Amino acid sequence: MRVDFPTGHWIDIVPIQNMKAKHKDAYEGGPKFYLKFDDQGKPDLSGLPMSMTIAKLQRNALMASLISDWTFTDDYENKLPVPTWDGAEIHQMESIGEIPIDDILFLEDLLAPYIAKAQRKPDPKTTTTGSSTGLSKGKEDSPTDSPTPT
Repeated sequence: MRVDFPTGHWIDIVPIQNMKAKHKDAYEGGPKFYLKFDDQGKPDLSGLPMSMTIAKLQRNALMASLISDWTFTDDYENKLPVPTWDGAEIHQMESIGEIPIDDILFLEDLLAPYIAKAQRKPDPKTTTTGSSTGLSKGKEDSPTDSPTPT
């Protein structure tokens, strides 16, 4: 689906109703942290990528899994490579940093419902536990389909 930006740029993006598990997986799998441990078994935090927030990594991974083409260019009018998600990491992520600020803000607004869909958590009011019958308290002993004694 082509989305035109107010600035004249456009992107081709998967329609939200066509999102698949792989898009949710990209969103959830975007942030990766690898810890090394020293000789005493203590974590060495010096190698952690702290320059980017988890939310940005998730946004970028989702973008890379949803967007197939765009018209963004560098300062010399060369088309920026579209980031891709290979199921483990984002390739060409540096292109996202070159998107003009007005366009990235528009894109973030466009992605908000996609992110909400990828983050969906079950509503605790409609979830039952393994020991629950799903009936309201006090209703366990009176099933609705039982005949009424006469």
